[in-house]
Amino acid sequence: MAWSSFMTSTIISDSETIDVQSIAEQLQSLVNENSQAWLGAKAYKNSEVLTPALSENNAKRERQYNRYKLLLFQLATTYGKKELHRISQQVSPYDPKQAADEAIYIASLEHLLETMPVLENGGLEVYYADNAEGVFAYSRQNGSARAYIALNFSFNTQEMPLPFGFMASTKVAVWQSDSVSASGKDIERFVTQQAIGVQAFSGKVVIVE
Repeated sequence: MAWSSFMTSTIISDSETIDVQSIAEQLQSLVNENSQAWLGAKAYKNSEVLTPALSENNAKRERQYNRYKLLLFQLATTYGKKELHRISQQVSPYDPKQAADEAIYIASLEHLLETMPVLENGGLEVYYADNAEGVFAYSRQNGSARAYIALNFSFNTQEMPLPFGFMASTKVAVWQSDSVSASGKDIERFVTQQAIGVQAFSGKVVIVE
């Protein structure tokens, strides 16, 4: 099964929890198969993705939509714009009234990819996964450019997992999936002073500048 199909069936499901350790293992295996010098565009393989059924339960439907946005975030930071656009056109587990919100979200992801090319052309390595927290994280690196990406599938805010050696008082650029605007320019820059949180059902990118 291709990665996008696997992620779609895994993330947008009726399950209360997501097996993030399985996701992390599958992603690292995929990276290893395509060599450690992972380049999303080169490793990209088009595949048919089945649209999951929209739940009739309002709470589950909202969860499906939040997970759908995480799916787009994950594929965008793995394969780039090409897969972001393809999956957003094929998979639509949300109320049509949310179409405007989806358009704003995709525009923000596009701006992120255009501004931070390491997310499309950097080597990829999975470095964290914890089912108890519902969080998994991976990095993209190209030369001195480094990006850390985390997805939180839990109902609680979790601390952003950062690799050992990440220093306090580091200048970073941060994008988070639960804080996008109509302008599409949602990258915040600051110097770290404390732990960075990842909100429930959201994704975050931390880029060292």
